[in-house]
Amino acid sequence: KELVLVMSVAAARWRALVVRFDTRRAVQVRGFQDVELNSVIGSLEEIIRLDEEEGTDTWGRLGDLIRRLMRRARARDSNAHHALDSLTSLFDFLASRRAEYLYEFARSGYKAFNRSFNVYGLCESLLRIC
Repeated sequence: KELVLVMSVAAARWRALVVRFDTRRAVQVRGFQDVELNSVIGSLEEIIRLDEEEGTDTWGRLGDLIRRLMRRARARDSNAHHALDSLTSLFDFLASRRAEYLYEFARSGYKAFNRSFNVYGLCESLLRIC
């Protein structure tokens, strides 16, 4: 939390080099992309603010879910690519705050965990930053 808050007030533009994957048949690296993170940091800051004001534990639940998705993405089963798609959609949502990416995040996560992806409350909280 502290790092996100410090980054949000810094007079800087935050950038990262990310890997792009194709997950249609098998997970394959499709290239690299330079991404500006300022909008993601702003979204995370808003989640932290709402969390502190309302005590929803959205920050903690989001962190736990990201860790679960990362473990699933590393698994050697047929649903691993759905976890990767879900993480990508979550990043896209945080970058754009567009609800359709949140839907794609939930849908891919639902597939990744064989229909046991209970994120209704988390998605409801995340929609508040749109």
